[in-house]
Formats: sequence, C-alpha cells, structure tokens
Amino acid sequence: MKKVSIFALIALGSLSIGVTSCSKEDPAKALEINKEQTATIHGKILINKNESDSIPKWSSAENVQIIASVPYAELNSAASGTYLIKDVTYNAATGEFTIVAPVSANGSAINVKFADFKGQVVVPTIVDDTVQTSKTINVIWKGQSATTEQLLPGEAYNLPNWQLNGSAYYTEDPSVGDGI
Repeated sequence: MKKVSIFALIALGSLSIGVTSCSKEDPAKALEINKEQTATIHGKILINKNESDSIPKWSSAENVQIIASVPYAELNSAASGTYLIKDVTYNAATGEFTIVAPVSANGSAINVKFADFKGQVVVPTIVDDTVQTSKTINVIWKGQSATTEQLLPGEAYNLPNWQLNGSAYYTEDPSVGDGI
C-alpha cells in the first residue's frame, strides 16, 4: 500500500509542476508590421555578356533572385531579427526591379542584394597580344548588395545601377547544368 501511495504522490507532484510551468509561459504574439506605410525602391541589374568588344554592350540579367530586408528594430518593433520583404518584382527583359518596402514613420534603411546567378560571357582569345577569336564561357556572376538611406513612408528611392563588366564580377563555372 505504501508503494502505491508513493507513486501516486510522485505522479500528482509531477502533474502539478507541469501545469504550473505551462501557465507561466507567455503566449506567442504576432509581430505587427504596418504594411500600409511603405517606400518604393527602384534599381537595375545589367551585365556585359560580350567582352570581345572594348565598349560594353549592356543587357539584362536573367534568373536573378533579389532579396530585400529590414531589421525589425527599424520598423518600431521590439523584436530582434530581420524582416524579409516579399513585394519584389523583377523584369528579366530590362533588368529593372521594384521593391515595395514597409518603413517606420521615422524612416528605415532597406538592405537590397541579389544572389549569385549563372550566365554566359563571350571572351576574347588572345595570342601574342592579338585577339585571335572569341569563345563563350559559362560563368557565375557574383551577387552584390547595397543599403538605402533612411526612407520615409511614400518616398521613392533609385538605387544606382549595378553594371557587371569583366572577370572581377564573375567566376568561371566548372559545373554542368542549370542548377546553381
């Protein structure tokens, strides 16, 4: 009988500790972002696909992923971390992009970047300081980033164009296929 009552007391004690600890937890609160308080960011990504000519011929980049973010602290929130902005459009025909970003009434700086992406470049083949022929190589263009100034609600901001020209902006792609 003593064994049964000891087990019963242990079980009852465990249950009361479990119930007590659960009641002290705060329920999760949703992070509030005022999505009606926005600023618009415009930009352009251009690449020179043909380096065999001394004058760059700019064209738009395809398959580009643009990532925009703002620290939660910039949005008058007590939360830590970063808010990823989902309202990003990219026109592969022109290289232009638009971001509609939530901002605080006091202003917010928006981080904008694009990820590495694949493409091709025509490069000259040089023998004895003379261009002999050109060849096309597969490359991975290196992503770039920028941060806007403090943007207020209703403002429009134009990022300087990203113009990627030359081997400083890419590495030769040794892989096969389209996946990065």
